Amino acid sequence: MSRPATAVPPARPEPEPEPLAPVRGARGPAVGRALVALLVALVASAGIGVTWAVFVGTEHGQAVDQASLDGAHIGQYRLWEVAGPVLDVVSVGFIAAAVLGCAAIAVVRRRWGLAVVAAVVLGGANLTTRVLKVLVLDRPELGHGPEFNTLPSGHTTAAASVAAALLLVVPPRVRPWVAVLDAGYAGATGVSTLVGQWHRPSDVVAGLLVVLAWGAVGCALLALGGEPAGSGPRRPRPCAP
Repeated sequence: MSRPATAVPPARPEPEPEPLAPVRGARGPAVGRALVALLVALVASAGIGVTWAVFVGTEHGQAVDQASLDGAHIGQYRLWEVAGPVLDVVSVGFIAAAVLGCAAIAVVRRRWGLAVVAAVVLGGANLTTRVLKVLVLDRPELGHGPEFNTLPSGHTTAAASVAAALLLVVPPRVRPWVAVLDAGYAGATGVSTLVGQWHRPSDVVAGLLVVLAWGAVGCALLALGGEPAGSGPRRPRPCAP
């Protein structure tokens, strides 16, 4: 005899997915990060003024700064073999290539805001240095060096701004390594301007402060735009049961 067919229990309905709750309290921390970044930008901007006032606006400061410039000829011949090629890299084409490179990285990561902010940091820093050097700051005649102003250093600004923009657009997992390379490159460029007697130490410091100010502004823009440079896209969390 054939066995009676076994009854198949009805399938249990699949549970409906829980609704996703919006991320709460995200706006507050974003505003806080933006305020901290803007504070850094203000401090860096004040530092540019202080650097000029101390090392350009006073006789003693000019004497110290000029002594550093005059002393750079010691061992210059050998050092220039390394410093010269470092400075030769910096050009308008170099800045343009940096903008395109940063934009390409941001597009690959689908982080469109990073591309815009990187361009703002690059353009803003280099334009600010040019305006400060040519139109805003001067060099009073106090008996130390030529009368024309050289603060901030354009080469240092260019190198450091490229480093800052690259640091904004790369993925977080490689950012520590990029930061080390960026610092080495920006530092080498600044030191090379001293080796070649192109700039005084205060010029290099001011150039770095300009980039710090614009980098902080870039971080503030990213925070307010909901796209922090140090994290990927956020996902909403499910509601608690």
